[in-house]
Amino acid sequence: MRGSILPIVVAVGAGVGISMYTLQPAFAEQEQRRLSKEAAKQVEEAEKRMNAGKRS
Repeated sequence: MRGSILPIVVAVGAGVGISMYTLQPAFAEQEQRRLSKEAAKQVEEAEKRMNAGKRS
């Protein structure tokens, strides 16, 4: 029984490892886009606060 399961476990483990390695650049790009959006939102909020302060 053990002999027939081991190759499947090894194949699945290798497949997951290869998938994670090949998707790593995509994950990094997605994180960079998320950080850029957050930074843009913070700048926009800061500009709104500055403009609100000038009006008062």
